[in-house]
Amino acid sequence: MSHLTTFKLKLKVLSPVFIGQGSEINKKEYLYFPDKNRIFMLDLPKFIDFLDSKVLIDGYKDFMLSKQSDLRHWLEENTELGGNIPYENFISYDISAGDDIDEYHSLNNIDLFIKDKRGKPYIPGSSLKGAIRTAILVDMLSDPDRHEHAKKSIEYLNDRLQRGIKSVNANLIESWLLNTLNLPKTKEKDAVNSVMKGIEISDSEPLETTSLVLCRKIDVRKNGKINKTNVYRECLEPGTEVEFRVTIDNIIAGKSGITKEYLRSAIIQAAKIQNREYDKFQKPEGFVSVSAPDGCELYLGGGAGFVSKTFVFTADEAKALDYVARLMQESFKKGHYHHKDKALGVSPHMLKCTSYNNNLYQMGKCQVEF
Repeated sequence: MSHLTTFKLKLKVLSPVFIGQGSEINKKEYLYFPDKNRIFMLDLPKFIDFLDSKVLIDGYKDFMLSKQSDLRHWLEENTELGGNIPYENFISYDISAGDDIDEYHSLNNIDLFIKDKRGKPYIPGSSLKGAIRTAILVDMLSDPDRHEHAKKSIEYLNDRLQRGIKSVNANLIESWLLNTLNLPKTKEKDAVNSVMKGIEISDSEPLETTSLVLCRKIDVRKNGKINKTNVYRECLEPGTEVEFRVTIDNIIAGKSGITKEYLRSAIIQAAKIQNREYDKFQKPEGFVSVSAPDGCELYLGGGAGFVSKTFVFTADEAKALDYVARLMQESFKKGHYHHKDKALGVSPHMLKCTSYNNNLYQMGKCQVEF
């Protein structure tokens, strides 16, 4: 009998998900068509060929240095073709412009979703594995009696949280809980000893660019007040389904009781802890609350917020709040007002949201199906 368990895991996007590729296009590098509510992305080599054929290379350089920001308007004003430009000849793909972009004011830069060599969006297995790793740690710490070293870890965490932001060694807690392989000639802290070696997650199946939508970063305060930023991202739209292949080495991962069934229960438990924090926010009008029917859900990707990426909130709530408030204040010293978080009863004090179909959604929520 094989010691490997392989299965498919499916994510259903419940609210817009952003996985960045680490680059952006500026507001002069795409075409916005308000009548279609679409944004068209350029195939740069073909676009340069088009400009060259119209003797517009120098004019385009001047445009890039000017205050004008709408490339479509510039093209229509500077070619004899007007509104009959063959855009299809130099377009890579197009996406929905979402709710908030405005041609009458300054367009904005767009953070791009990660794509493979063929230009297809996908979710790296490492992104999903990181979210699952957090869920495992949260689950272990939330029920110390069930997991070796968890009681010691939670006692250490609660004790250190009240001693100042520099006294919590998250790597130490992780090594106690996950670095249990005890391989010869290694130290406990060495990553090679982590049972996470026993979980392999493939990159997702490639998706079509039609699953992308432009989403604006929106912060919601605890009192429900909305703050719209000028950050725009390509996101997977709600309803998108993404498949991965997961392989569990029952010998390695089994040392910590990690099975397919355990992963599901850990994700559910972590979601309960995270949602407890998110439920402290007053939801503004138009906010849409989405959840997996069985509670098996996780928050994925950029813009999902600090709570989704930490296990600190498994500790004593008051101590965790004090610690995170001080951590936020130390990390973001100017203009973020994190010194008020403790009095507010929540930290960080912004719920990370976006607008989709004229409704407000929390960023990055996905239903997990095994």
